[in-house]
Amino acid sequence: MRTLQLALCLALVGMAVSQQGNFRNFRGFRGGRPQQQQFRRPQQFRRPQQQFRPRPQQNFRPQQQAVQQQRPQQQQPQQQDGLFYSWKDAKFGRRKFSWGAANQECQGRGMQLVSLDNPSRNAEVYREISAANIKYIWTGGQRTGRNSFTFKNGQTVDARNRNWSHTGGAGRPQPDNRERSGEDCLAVLNNFYQDGIKWHDVACSHTKPFVCE
Repeated sequence: MRTLQLALCLALVGMAVSQQGNFRNFRGFRGGRPQQQQFRRPQQFRRPQQQFRPRPQQNFRPQQQAVQQQRPQQQQPQQQDGLFYSWKDAKFGRRKFSWGAANQECQGRGMQLVSLDNPSRNAEVYREISAANIKYIWTGGQRTGRNSFTFKNGQTVDARNRNWSHTGGAGRPQPDNRERSGEDCLAVLNNFYQDGIKWHDVACSHTKPFVCE
């Protein structure tokens, strides 16, 4: 009888052990029911929201016309009617130049020392000298003969021209070529010998204001 009971107990223990192993193989079961897996929705990809930044407003400027109306060019105060007066230029003022230096200044401006063979041009320069009380100026005339002078424009004048003074440093009519070094350049003197505004032959080394054309 005891033997039968012992056999029965061993059989029950074996069955219990066998059922416990089966439960270990099924991890998804809890309390005899399969564990339900939680469903997770896939995460949606969200792009970072860009902030809207307004572009700086550009000022609209109408395009200027390629061809603008040309304004009439104003004459420089030192230059009138195609003539350049050195004493009217702020750079020079009342500075004086030898004939050679004056000639270079005119050439640097694309001009030349004034020619006074024309009566109207001669009168125009006389007016400017008188108005500004200029004592003397250089012209473009140079000696090309005993009593003849040639201007930069190629025109030659001789002693018979009425613009020559009747007197000079030696009290003789001009041109007289009285200096030993020679008086080979033609200047205009403003009543220097109480003779009015007249032509004189003068040594080219003397210094004077000048007129270009």
